[in-house]
Amino acid sequence: MRRTLLTTTAAALILTACTSTTPGTPTPDRATTPTSTAQTTEPSQSSDTLADLDPCTLLTTEARTELKGETTPLEDELPSSRSCRWNTDDVLDGAKFGFGITIFPKLGVDKVNSYGPKTEITINGRRAVKATGAAGTVYSICFEITPTSRVDVSYAGGDGDPKWARVQRLAELVEPELP
Repeated sequence: MRRTLLTTTAAALILTACTSTTPGTPTPDRATTPTSTAQTTEPSQSSDTLADLDPCTLLTTEARTELKGETTPLEDELPSSRSCRWNTDDVLDGAKFGFGITIFPKLGVDKVNSYGPKTEITINGRRAVKATGAAGTVYSICFEITPTSRVDVSYAGGDGDPKWARVQRLAELVEPELP
C-alpha cells in the first residue's frame, strides 16, 4: 500500500507541473538583413538564476522536520524541470501524503497548468500562483522567479482546506531560500 501511495504521489507531483510545447526547431527569418554587425544580447536571467539551483537545498532541515518529511528526498530531473520530493508518515484525513519542490528554469507562472482555477497571491512580497493538479489531488504554490522561470512547492494526496494550509506553510518556509 505504501509503495502505491509513493508512486501515486510522485506521479501527481510531476503531472501538476506539465506544460505543452510546440515541436520544431526555431530558425531565423532570412528575409531581413541586419543593419549592424554589432550584437547586443541580454543574459538569460532565468536560466542563470536557476541553472545551478538544487531544489533539495531549498528546504532547511528545520523546515523538513516541521513538515514531518523523510530524511532522504527523492530527486527527479525532466527536460523542463528538476524536483525533490519528500514522503511523510504524517496522516491527514486517513491518508499519507508527500510534498515537493520543483524548479522550472524556462517556464514562468503564466505557464502553470491547473485542474481548477488559478489564484494570484503574494507571499513575503513575492508574486505566486495557487493551482491544483492531478484531478485536484495536488496543491501547488508556484513562485515567480523571473517572468520566464518559477519554483513550485506542492502537497499531494487527499483534498480540502488542510492541504492548502500545509502547502501555504511549505511556501512560507521555502520562499526565503529562493533567489
